[in-house]
Amino acid sequence: MSDDISQEAWQGMVEILAKEADAWVAEDGENAELEYCLAALLADRQVGVITTEQDGFEVFAVCNDIFAWALADLEIVPYTSLIDLYQHWRKDAGFGVAVWCIKKRKVMPQRPVAQAIRDEGIWDLDGMGLSPNPYEAPLETNHERKSNL
Repeated sequence: MSDDISQEAWQGMVEILAKEADAWVAEDGENAELEYCLAALLADRQVGVITTEQDGFEVFAVCNDIFAWALADLEIVPYTSLIDLYQHWRKDAGFGVAVWCIKKRKVMPQRPVAQAIRDEGIWDLDGMGLSPNPYEAPLETNHERKSNL
């Protein structure tokens, strides 16, 4: 964010973009003007854009620290999935993009993130049929830990 604009003003701009995108999605559904969805997600720093030789550019969702701490991570967003990603973000600005990435990978996030998502009460991670997180060892009970010593 620029030093010339306040956080409140920036969030106001994000909300204006999001309301415009909401109107397009409500009116046109899958044929909505994706540029508004992309602009709102970019302005809120939920996605980024990388250039490619083949397609010109690709959109990616930021999923840093979702699956493991200190893991700089991204998930490519196919053009056909942009509205779905946008709707996740509008449903939950805090974890919507993370949940979209979790669903796409079909992998449980790391335990603290999973707990924070559960505590929020918007998403049912346990009902998504997710695989265990490969970065985390299964929790051992005290009895199992003692018998392994």
